[in-house]
Amino acid sequence: GPNAANGVLHVITKSPWGSEGTTVTLDGGEQSLFRGALRTAHTFGPRAGFKISGEYMTAQDFKYFDPGEPDSITRGGVRVANERDFDVNRVSGEARLDLRPRAGMELITTAGMTQIGRGLELTGANGTAQLRNWRFMNLQQRFSWNRFFLQGFVNASHSGNKDSLDTD
Repeated sequence: GPNAANGVLHVITKSPWGSEGTTVTLDGGEQSLFRGALRTAHTFGPRAGFKISGEYMTAQDFKYFDPGEPDSITRGGVRVANERDFDVNRVSGEARLDLRPRAGMELITTAGMTQIGRGLELTGANGTAQLRNWRFMNLQQRFSWNRFFLQGFVNASHSGNKDSLDTD
């Protein structure tokens, strides 16, 4: 849509109905990649169901040094070498509760969190940003009753810094 630099994505995950059970996934690969994930979904009759999922990932990003980046930066009032950390790690989790109080009515509540311990993020204006302790949180509430649909959501992001001058 307009003014959406990186696009707009509306993610609706699988309902506990029709996708019950537990899945464990382990992945590994080049760049020291390791990823582990767990998903479990269960229902309590026709009226209530839940899903919980989580993931841990660690890897080494590709080593690239942008010639346009400065050799040194100011950190804590002191000029230091601009050294890139190519280690990447992330943990995330999500919980979802589905309620069907009557025929044709559904309430779905989803809450999630992702904590990036270390990572690199491409930016549109300033090259690549070094991430440390960055947290994303989301909360979504959906309500449908026959053909009526209502949705509300909150997305929050915290860089791990105390304020805009905190570069440690």
